[in-house]
Amino acid sequence: LFSQTKDPKLYSFTMEWTSESGIPVNYNINVIDTPGLFEVKPSGEERRPDDEIKHLIAKCLEFEITRLHCLFFVCSFQGGVNSEDVAAINQLNAMFKGANKQFHLLVTRNEGKSGFRQKKLEADIRAIPELQEFFANGVQVFFIGALDFDDYDVPAIDAVKNKCLNLQGQRTKLYNHIFASSQFCHITDMEVFKQHHRDIDSMRDELQRATEAFVAFQGEAEQVDRMRKELEIKSEAFGSAVSKVARATGQSRVQLYNDSVNQAREAIEPGYIKRMEEQQASEQAACTEN
Repeated sequence: LFSQTKDPKLYSFTMEWTSESGIPVNYNINVIDTPGLFEVKPSGEERRPDDEIKHLIAKCLEFEITRLHCLFFVCSFQGGVNSEDVAAINQLNAMFKGANKQFHLLVTRNEGKSGFRQKKLEADIRAIPELQEFFANGVQVFFIGALDFDDYDVPAIDAVKNKCLNLQGQRTKLYNHIFASSQFCHITDMEVFKQHHRDIDSMRDELQRATEAFVAFQGEAEQVDRMRKELEIKSEAFGSAVSKVARATGQSRVQLYNDSVNQAREAIEPGYIKRMEEQQASEQAACTEN
């Protein structure tokens, strides 16, 4: 079955965890689930665009989550390692550059695999030549699973017990890693965030050039209306892009962005050019009198 694309969702909760020293510690856990991100789709359908990653970053900022302790690429490898999974892992690793040390693999559908079979699968995954750079960052491989409803319909009690023991060991290892993760990546250190800022700077330059060209243009009314609509579209797109990263951007930079938006919006208001011409004429007349 192909996964169903959904928007990222936030799950927040508080829990107590006992450290190795025996001291209980309270943790505020924020989990962002991104089902469908880089999902395998039926032949002929396109993958989700890279903009979904930017949308995910915007969601993190919306939830005021700026520090990432663990990032998991969830995959099953149930039918073995395939090229699409490998390509998706490398693409995600490149886009989240800066958070490489927080990245790990979480392999699902492993409730029935023994420790030996898990190690064999991990060795096969780590041996993939295309993933050597990915694993060079200290990536760990975790296994997880769940009991199927069919397990309750058969009298194979021993098999169910073995699955429960597997799940207990898998989840203990995973949770211990999560709660012991003291290092984190700030979201502004990620390459995808930096690239988004570079894109915004480029959009700002383009918006300013379009604003200046519109204000200076003298021609037919039809052309003026066309330029006004184009400037309005650029202004809205730029404002939307800025809003997605405003919470993690310095106030001075945000103000600079907002000034460009306001300047463009003011320029497309009816009568703006005429007011500017009157203002310039008034200033020239004042200079002449002096």
